[in-house]
Amino acid sequence: MDKLTRQQKIAQLKAERHQEARMAIKDCLQQKSVFDQLLLRADIYSRYWLTKAEFKRLVAEISWELALEKSDKV
Repeated sequence: MDKLTRQQKIAQLKAERHQEARMAIKDCLQQKSVFDQLLLRADIYSRYWLTKAEFKRLVAEISWELALEKSDKV
């Protein structure tokens, strides 16, 4: 039973970390300066302990969402 609750806690923490990373990446992608984007990306990558694949996937998902939001406004 302990192992299951431990696994559940790990899954919950990972989900929370990914949600925080999504918000940070979205803010990063909305920056005007490419230099600011690069600094924020490096910070996000290390702060949320994302693997390279997780980071790329989140950036791709959020970029797509932002593009859809932008096209809806036009």
